Amino acid sequence: MKRAIMYVMLITLLCGYSSRLVNLVGNVQATEHSVISFLSNEKGDNDIFLIDTDGKVLQRYTTDMMRKTSLTCSPNGYFFAYSSNEHGDPDIFKMDIRNNKPIQLTQHAKRNILPAWSPNGEWIAFVSDREGTLNIYRMDVNGTNIIRLTNQGTNGRPAWSPDSQLIAFDSQREGHHAIYIMNANGGQLKQLTEDLPLWTGCSWSPDGTQIAYPAGNFDKEGVDIFTMDVDGNNIKKLTSMGNGFRSGNAAWSPDGKWIAYSAVEVVAWPNPANGFRLIFSDSTIYIVDSSGNGDAMPLEETTGLSSDHVPVWTSRSFFAVTPDESKQRITWGKLKIMGSK
Repeated sequence: MKRAIMYVMLITLLCGYSSRLVNLVGNVQATEHSVISFLSNEKGDNDIFLIDTDGKVLQRYTTDMMRKTSLTCSPNGYFFAYSSNEHGDPDIFKMDIRNNKPIQLTQHAKRNILPAWSPNGEWIAFVSDREGTLNIYRMDVNGTNIIRLTNQGTNGRPAWSPDSQLIAFDSQREGHHAIYIMNANGGQLKQLTEDLPLWTGCSWSPDGTQIAYPAGNFDKEGVDIFTMDVDGNNIKKLTSMGNGFRSGNAAWSPDGKWIAYSAVEVVAWPNPANGFRLIFSDSTIYIVDSSGNGDAMPLEETTGLSSDHVPVWTSRSFFAVTPDESKQRITWGKLKIMGSK
């Protein structure tokens, strides 16, 4: 009888421990994916910041002084790619975060910008005007086998579907601006939206059923974040930023709960005093519930770090493989002090 009671107690303890372990693993996985990374060219330092969904700066990662834009991360967690004009016209580079050594992937006299790493890890899509207008190209991750995917209009910001079979992008054709999708070889082109005042940057939902994108007029109702099904139906407006705000660079979180985006506000409309220029504020990263429930939340700690944030959802451990991790970390309090000098 005592032995039976002991077995029952042991099984109860094991089940309780197993349950706690499952919950712990689930929480770790959720935490792993609740991290946003972005490049900041504040004071020319070109650092990469990692922040959580509360806006807390978790890590500041320093690589080199090469100017970088359009951060995109490899799915295996060892590389990131970016565009840089450090050597003249913009080209695509990738960097191994274990040794901070840049590797140039494109070498062309024309612009090569806006890289996007495919989720299967095999390709990088990018935009180039090497053959005249801006078109979307695809290359292997070592820079070989470059193929042109689009051949009409002016095209920008490719975004891969989760299965790497489709690419969404924005395109202006014959004066009309819309979002299109095509397969990974450039075929089966389909227009998803009508002619809209669109702004760049779209993102697939993790289950591949929806696309988030910005649209609107910043001098009227503002440029806001919308979602739609991949067939172009079921359009839903998620934000109401208001007159003078311009949202862009939508990025869907891996757990499907959030959409991060950057936003700037008009601080001076064209007038004689500013030379009839339109002047925007520095950008701030916002997050909004992807279901449309709740207001957009600004991550205040991102304000003032850079004039152009492009949020990228990244695993918390992405930049932890560097042997110099302890040297890369810096507290936000110190950042504030440094920024005030």
